[in-house]
Amino acid sequence: MHPLKIVVDKTAGCSYEPIEDFFGFNTGIDILTERKSLLGMGANHPSISEKVKEYSDYFKMFLIPEEPNSFYQPGAADGIYDIEKSFDLIFTICKYTKQWREEYFNIDKNKRIYIFTPWSLEYSYPDQEKTIPVYWTGHTLGSELQRAIYRSIELFKGIIVDAGKKQIVSHLEKMIINGKSKISITYGLLFVEEHKRFSVKSLPYWDKNEAFKCIDLGLMPQMKTRIHEAALSKSIILHKRDEWNIIEDWYTPNEDFIYFDDENDLVDKINEINNNYDSYKYISDNAYNKIINNYTTAHFIQKYILPNTKQ
Repeated sequence: MHPLKIVVDKTAGCSYEPIEDFFGFNTGIDILTERKSLLGMGANHPSISEKVKEYSDYFKMFLIPEEPNSFYQPGAADGIYDIEKSFDLIFTICKYTKQWREEYFNIDKNKRIYIFTPWSLEYSYPDQEKTIPVYWTGHTLGSELQRAIYRSIELFKGIIVDAGKKQIVSHLEKMIINGKSKISITYGLLFVEEHKRFSVKSLPYWDKNEAFKCIDLGLMPQMKTRIHEAALSKSIILHKRDEWNIIEDWYTPNEDFIYFDDENDLVDKINEINNNYDSYKYISDNAYNKIINNYTTAHFIQKYILPNTKQ
């Protein structure tokens, strides 16, 4: 048996902690595989391909937690080509990119695997007293949706952890706050600025990727880690309905989370849930049980790493 080698592309770090800690792979030395194996993590950046050249006798896997947003970075096409050439297996959180690469770039269907984002239980504080009526973490001035969320939270005197500049906290501190929150507002969208839309449209066959169908509106789908954070915190998920609704690949509406459609609907549902919290608590319990029983780093290792590293 061989210890799993972890190689991280530091050009694509996490907002709070080193990415290997964030996803719970900081104990990689304890993950044993039948054949010599390596797990890379980061964005589709050419630098990671250079880092793994010395491991020519390893089975090489790569976890990309940044698709499809890594495609609006300059050089994205070169980066993904290098990664697909340098790694034996790629784990992606974007099913549309998987389909796109297979259909239009002749990538083997077994090369890319659509996965849940692996989640560490190290940062989990679900059983605190729920004293915060509503919570959200994100960039508060980026889009009309984000501004609507900001206004709604202010109305109920909730808490915002600004991922940009308003409030800088560690991931640990953020998860403690989340664990005290009755409601967490989430969405599965990326808000794409004009110059980044141009980068996307410079890609070959860009219009064939379902993830880019609303690029002219400045929107792309992404399964945000904040959804898993809320589930792990036993905080009721209020999630914005959108063109893709990829949350439904991992969680069930009205069972694990509740949709909202616009600002008025959001305000009404925040008010309803806070006034009748005990009647809605089953939603957060269901989401919590789903993540701890299906989507942790331990599950990721058992489902994706060990079966693919057998001799």
